[in-house]
Amino acid sequence: MRQRDKKYFLEILDALEKKLQSLQPGSADPEMALLRSTILEDFFLLRRRIDQAKNELKELATFQALAQFLCSTPLDRAKTPVALAQLRHLFRAEPVIYKVVFMPYLASTWDALESVYEAFARDERFMAHVVIAPTFRDTPKGRVSLYEDFLAGTDIPHTPPTKYDIEKDRPDIVFMNNPWGDVEPAYSADHIRQYCEMLVYIPYYGVIQGTLEQNRTEIYGQAVHQLADKIIVQSEIVAQAYDRHCPGPQGRYLALGTPKIDAFKKKLALAAANPKAEWVEKIDGRPVFLLDTHYRIADPANDHPLPDGQVFNYALLILASILDHFAQRPDLFLIWRPHPLTKTITDNFSEVLTSYQKMSQYLDEAGQLPNGLIDREKDVSMAAHLSTAFISLGGSLNCIYPVTGKSVIHPSYFVANPISFFPNENIFYFVQLFKTTNGLLNCAYRQMFWIKSAENTALKKIEQECFKALDNEIIEKYHYLIEKNGSRPLFTPEFLKYIKGQTPDPVLGHASAADSYYNSHGKHYLLDEVLADFNLFDLHLRKHYSVKYFLNIIDRLAQGDDSQRESHQAAYRKAIANTDQNCGELVHEAIVAEFLAKQASV
Repeated sequence: MRQRDKKYFLEILDALEKKLQSLQPGSADPEMALLRSTILEDFFLLRRRIDQAKNELKELATFQALAQFLCSTPLDRAKTPVALAQLRHLFRAEPVIYKVVFMPYLASTWDALESVYEAFARDERFMAHVVIAPTFRDTPKGRVSLYEDFLAGTDIPHTPPTKYDIEKDRPDIVFMNNPWGDVEPAYSADHIRQYCEMLVYIPYYGVIQGTLEQNRTEIYGQAVHQLADKIIVQSEIVAQAYDRHCPGPQGRYLALGTPKIDAFKKKLALAAANPKAEWVEKIDGRPVFLLDTHYRIADPANDHPLPDGQVFNYALLILASILDHFAQRPDLFLIWRPHPLTKTITDNFSEVLTSYQKMSQYLDEAGQLPNGLIDREKDVSMAAHLSTAFISLGGSLNCIYPVTGKSVIHPSYFVANPISFFPNENIFYFVQLFKTTNGLLNCAYRQMFWIKSAENTALKKIEQECFKALDNEIIEKYHYLIEKNGSRPLFTPEFLKYIKGQTPDPVLGHASAADSYYNSHGKHYLLDEVLADFNLFDLHLRKHYSVKYFLNIIDRLAQGDDSQRESHQAAYRKAIANTDQNCGELVHEAIVAEFLAKQASV
């Protein structure tokens, strides 16, 4: 039975014994009569409460027999105390069951808690229950509440949020996996923490690459990070980052890995045992690439207006280039798995925002590809099992997919508005992509160089580190774009023709030849002159310099050229603690030990 109920029953018995001791033998005055009546009412209340707790009492029949005896006989000064003493003995002997409540919010995030729930459900000392918390999303019509009863039809006991009252239930332990404040007040971390003994936070996104300290507010600065008694993290490196940005008591951050891996491995095994027949037939033995996109890939924050009134979105350009590549390669197969919220976002914003209209258009086009399909299954395991490799465009699957042992390609393209995850180039085929906007040339993410346009155009800085991730072909061609002449960055006229699409390829073959070309031609174009004459959002330039190298890796992997797979896997195992163990069991053991030690000290 629950610890709080055990305490409650023992307090009732203490009160009854005191009342019985105050009864005077043979007394019939009104006060004694009232006391006798009160004691009998307490006996009936005790019987009702025992019946209400019948699912938690091992010796239920004995409890009920004693309660019935107390309610059905006159107060006997000899037998009644004996019956109460027997009840006290039974209550003290009853094993305590602790209540553990799991609070996921979307179906796609349940895997971060699932194996931990299963471990607690197997532990007879704990009563495991699930309450699916609603969340909010902004739409043009205002905030809407989202609730998915994704456990309907399963044998997992769960309660709708409208029927759960944490103030009355007062669970012993609560597990949360939503760090954001986009929930109703009753499911916020600060409210929940008031009514439980221990609050444990497990990130829904599971695995991160590096520490994401550039997003410290999102990753380390939410209310649950401040209030949780324990936070489960993937590695000691991440635990140290938490301790820097959200200091807590020693032992608060437990580097046990991520339970998402447990759920993913289990589902992969099921998919392998029973592959989806219609998918296998359509794939027809071709190399399969799984594409994952975040719902913010079409975020208007990444939009740039063009002179003709159109909108340019660099992230969507990469997506369009990938779709176009597969449309031209019938020997390859594409499975596109949009973020679970993509439909919600596009449905609400396509009418008013051009980028979301584009996203809807691309989804429609991809769904019609003879060598592609849209994956809208509940989980990604079937697509992951059937795939050859994975292309990540900002979603969180890049962090769990390496469990398959297959390779991940991740371009870096969110510069102005980075979202959620940035990869570690030791784990993925990490492709540095260039972004050109209004005279500012950026190499995405870590290395960066820029050209400063002011009254006097000057080359501010060129950092050669930015070329490390690119092959020699692109390094050589990039020399045509900029040449330093004193402090003036220049375009050659031949290259200007090339980026305008007027010539199929530069005449010159490598950087050293460029020097002789410059020496023999007196005319050069200043950067500002080019900006005045030429739209730097030109798709020919962007597609060639940003996506070609990326698409080359896809083709190499399709041909079986995966030379870095072993080193990527080694880096992944190093970055994530306990990848080969059941993380749910490890979390269960650690939390139970902490919780029971706390109970013993009280």
